[in-house]
Amino acid sequence: MFNTAKALPTFFLAAVAVLFISGAATAQSKSNAQRITLTEAQAQAAVKAGNLAQLGIDAARFHRKAAQADYFPHVGSTFANLHFNKFMGQRIETATRTAELPLADKDQTIVAVTVTQPVTPLFKVHQAVKIAKADEAIAQAKAALVNGQIAGNVERLYFGLLIAKRR
Repeated sequence: MFNTAKALPTFFLAAVAVLFISGAATAQSKSNAQRITLTEAQAQAAVKAGNLAQLGIDAARFHRKAAQADYFPHVGSTFANLHFNKFMGQRIETATRTAELPLADKDQTIVAVTVTQPVTPLFKVHQAVKIAKADEAIAQAKAALVNGQIAGNVERLYFGLLIAKRR
């Protein structure tokens, strides 16, 4: 799940680094100074924040799809190929004859395919899907919140740097 408390300091530091790097580049050479507007700085920070926020949304979406996959029947299969080097069975000997009752042939192939769809867990699956959908909506809301916070932090830093430059 996307953790806003851990992500905000990272975004904040990234925004500060972008502004300081652009500020250091302008301080070193005045002839080819690059100016950045507030909207450009916010756009650059939003791109970086948007990529990380999108990962949280994608994780929530994949979790929901995995929960929805439990609606479908579960298919299982088993395959065994057996070879016996001895006679597997019972030999009955009489005075004149010998009869063999084989339990298994020398070469056996066993295939078992199972398809199960339990009804009782479907109620649990339905609740799990509802929870996963809610988690996905929360991840999208947190992504929007993070983008707004990043824009506010960049704006505060931008004007702070402009004021420091004027002083």
